[in-house]
Amino acid sequence: IDVPAFFGNLLVDSKGVLHILFSDFYGDVPGIYYIRSVNGGGTWSSPFWLDPDMPENQAPTILRAGIDQSDGLHVQWYYQDLEDGVGTWIRYSRSEDGGNTWTVPFTIDRADEAADELRLPYPDFIVSGNQVHVIWAGNSATNREHRYSLNAGQSWSSTTRILGDLRGQALGE
Repeated sequence: IDVPAFFGNLLVDSKGVLHILFSDFYGDVPGIYYIRSVNGGGTWSSPFWLDPDMPENQAPTILRAGIDQSDGLHVQWYYQDLEDGVGTWIRYSRSEDGGNTWTVPFTIDRADEAADELRLPYPDFIVSGNQVHVIWAGNSATNREHRYSLNAGQSWSSTTRILGDLRGQALGE
């Protein structure tokens, strides 16, 4: 598969369709992209760009993807400032029709210019049944924050701080 992927996730739905969501960090047109194969990887669709509204001097880094109980596709990612490497924006999108169409990306959290938010957010993401959960390090003290959807990403809770005053940065998986 000839795509400029920095980070990617492969998903297989109940019909055996292969779905790949990937971030292009270094390419000519950075962003989050989606491709699929309906014949076991024999051929692949053209890449579909999920976030053409990405701000200048930003690049998408790690993404996470999942499939819900109805074969809905979900993807979450965050942007990093190219000048200082600081996280700036956590986003989410979904497809309810097997990747044919995608929602406009939804903001999970965005750094406030006055605060040292999202420095290294490293969001974790899980889809289970129709629930979608995102947990990330939300500020300079890296308190863990959480948002969730109980209806397959159609609506979202407000942000809540979890784990009390426990602080620290947990990188990676």
